[in-house]
Amino acid sequence: MPADSVSNTVPDYLSLLRLDGRGFVVLGAGQGIGAQTVHALAQAGARVLCVDQDEARI
Repeated sequence: MPADSVSNTVPDYLSLLRLDGRGFVVLGAGQGIGAQTVHALAQAGARVLCVDQDEARI
């Protein structure tokens, strides 16, 4: 690929990772990977529905 066809612009990666206004359902959200996934999605701005077999863990 010729050097003049390569873009020198850097995408705004943080805005690409934002999940504002998007909804997710996380199964097994009461512990482990499910719980951490809920935290990560929420920090990225997502709306999250948490589901777990054990109601006390939610």
